[in-house]
Amino acid sequence: MAPFNVQKFAEEYADRLRSIGEYTPTNLFLPTAEAQNVGTQFRTLINNSDLANEQAFVNRYLNDYLPRVTQLAEDANLPNISTEIDDFVAKTGLPDPRLKNEYFNLRDAKHEIVSHMRPYNAGFSPDYRNLEGLDANPVSPFNERLAIQLDGLISDNSAVREQRMFTPVGVKGMFESSGFENMLQESLQEQAIKGGLSPEEAASSTQDFMRKNFPKRGDTVSESVSTEIAEQLNKKYLPNARYNFRSTGELFYPTGGVVDPYIDNRVSFQNILLGSRNPEVSAAALSLTNPGVGYMSMDPVTASVGAIKNVVKQNPVGTSLGVATSLLDPDLPKAVEEDDYLKAGEVVARDVLGGAATEQALKVAGKYIPRLAPVVPILGKVSPVVTGAALVSQGKEGSLTDVITTKAAENQIPFLPSNAPNPETDWGARASRAITNQGKYILNSLLKGQIPYTR
Repeated sequence: MAPFNVQKFAEEYADRLRSIGEYTPTNLFLPTAEAQNVGTQFRTLINNSDLANEQAFVNRYLNDYLPRVTQLAEDANLPNISTEIDDFVAKTGLPDPRLKNEYFNLRDAKHEIVSHMRPYNAGFSPDYRNLEGLDANPVSPFNERLAIQLDGLISDNSAVREQRMFTPVGVKGMFESSGFENMLQESLQEQAIKGGLSPEEAASSTQDFMRKNFPKRGDTVSESVSTEIAEQLNKKYLPNARYNFRSTGELFYPTGGVVDPYIDNRVSFQNILLGSRNPEVSAAALSLTNPGVGYMSMDPVTASVGAIKNVVKQNPVGTSLGVATSLLDPDLPKAVEEDDYLKAGEVVARDVLGGAATEQALKVAGKYIPRLAPVVPILGKVSPVVTGAALVSQGKEGSLTDVITTKAAENQIPFLPSNAPNPETDWGARASRAITNQGKYILNSLLKGQIPYTR
């Protein structure tokens, strides 16, 4: 078995960096000086942190300011912390960090999202290999060492010197064996023993795996290649990632300037609110990261969307079940009736992904637990039954068809034929005359077995 060639691996990484364009996240701005004004009010908590000041700030921040900047992000289809951590959990296979005993804070979120997921999803991480029995992972030893460097290079604190850059020495360190390889080997060895191998067999097999796929102590990368990688990261990734992180912090966590010269401003923002004796204020601070209503980084193209589409594509039976469930879901016509099409989309996504995820989970179970394998084909029998029930339900009072044709009657268009609801006509004809474009689009997509808002 040929040992791992770290020089060749680094050369391939340098080639990939040369071939891709700059990292271009989306940056959001309020057209007024309101972020600065809210930041000025936050400064009063530092200078005079009494309960009345804290409550006044949190009321303004939670009830007025945060909803408006969050709407900016939603309008741009940008993921919040909760969405990005869901992506992290899905791609790493690690436990949800929000469920750990200690609270999950903005410093933790920065490491997992900004230092791990952002470069990984954008193609700037070193390691995307699918190894034998081990899929590509944002937290592989190589990717972890990149993330640790990014922790120190990206900040929203103006006191942190931004002239710090990737260096050839730092890049060499990214490819040198460390404790992360040791932890991986120990984990694999434990799994092998649990899988039935003797300790000797487990040790031998994992040693062979590590020797084939990771560097050994003392392996290093040439000066020319490490210099090239540093230059590419400094040119194509770091500037926009820095600006994005800083502008996002100023928008979502306005502190009115530097709070602590040694940590990110957003961390200071959360820490000060968490330290309040008012439980409502501290709960508001915790909600920024757990479950994750805050924002870390702005990138309109998230890999999680691709992952969702892949789940749907690979699990057509479960997706069909989910589409049918949407037609039966009472939340869908309610959202359309209220003209809340963002909510309608969420309902459809929940139902469709629920069906697809169920099938995917059963596929995995069927693969590894033979006695569950017969369960998978049952979905093929369930889905048409549910679909039939969904179709029959349309046209009834409170159904999606009923809601959108009623809305059509309330919004008469002179040059169209009469579009008043008529229980005598079949529900398909009624639906075709609905003029609420979004509602009609959602219904038609579902009736065709298609998923709204996806291609």
